[in-house]
Amino acid sequence: MARARSTFSLRAKSGRPSSANALRSRKVTARPRPKIVQHQEIAFLDDVGAEADDADIPLASPSERCEAKSLPALIVYDLDDTVWFPELYMLRGGAPFKKLTKAHCEDGSGDVIGTYASARGSMAMTLTHKKFIERGCRIAIASRTHRGKWARDLMDKFEINGAPMSRCCVFVEIASGTKANHFKRIRELSGVRFEDMLFFDNERNNCVDVAALGVKSVHCPSGMTADAWRLGLQLFVPSDCLDVPPSKGLSLE
Repeated sequence: MARARSTFSLRAKSGRPSSANALRSRKVTARPRPKIVQHQEIAFLDDVGAEADDADIPLASPSERCEAKSLPALIVYDLDDTVWFPELYMLRGGAPFKKLTKAHCEDGSGDVIGTYASARGSMAMTLTHKKFIERGCRIAIASRTHRGKWARDLMDKFEINGAPMSRCCVFVEIASGTKANHFKRIRELSGVRFEDMLFFDNERNNCVDVAALGVKSVHCPSGMTADAWRLGLQLFVPSDCLDVPPSKGLSLE
């Protein structure tokens, strides 16, 4: 069986920016060429935000030959600009939030906050795929914010497989402070070793801090994507143990 690759590269098509990308451009003036490199078991995935908003993105999944025991035991997500966008500090109104769909909410000023399709899809796969179930894999949240009440309210409203996102996430650390401290608390609560955790975050420094603990981390600066999910799995299992759907590129309708 082939071993998992230690380096990755990506070339992608350009596409029209989504509404989320247009909003993100307020804080990002220069967009680097899409690329992926790996350092300290971090797969750095640069600027693939256009893909993140495509609700039909197929995701890589463990194949029949994949050994369940090789998969992560705990998958941890950041929230702001990893699971949803805009980031909470960017909202003009904030709470109270009104649920529009299972994937979208509206704040008090009318700003709409939405979840990334690949974030919802990867959470749903973790909960339902037989290999993840056999592994006993669970989902956790590690979010560094001063707006914890807002975050928890949104998690109660967004849905994964018809259930509130908050109910799907077994361990939730939402507080100010370092991500390293978040993970130490998650380690104590879950009993899962750092090296058996997989982490997704849009901020590079958070990935570096957490990787120093031994957590395998994926940097996804434009939100959760199908490529970020695939790379995360490849940190645990060889690529030939994954069923990878054909790439749809980065363009949108």
